[in-house]
Amino acid sequence: MYINRYGHSPNYISTTYDDYTSSPYAAKLKPWTLYNASVRYQVTSGLQLSFMVNNLFNKMPPIDYSYGGNSSAPYNSGNYNVYGRSMYLQATYQFGK
Repeated sequence: MYINRYGHSPNYISTTYDDYTSSPYAAKLKPWTLYNASVRYQVTSGLQLSFMVNNLFNKMPPIDYSYGGNSSAPYNSGNYNVYGRSMYLQATYQFGK
């Protein structure tokens, strides 16, 4: 299992000023932790199957109420992965093995 930890980050208002404390609305967002998992199985000497899940618990990023983006999402999609859980299945076959 892989863990991605994203610590406190400044909210949108904080990033619009040179000094993060210039605005009374400057703040930090909550930390965000994602859990990823993968498993691999060697079926035969030439065939391998892999399964991977990113964002295992389907955790969404912290809401930033100061973000005035042009979408209905209350967070900066440039800073956070907003797609939620994703799963991948892969089969690898090596000829001549």
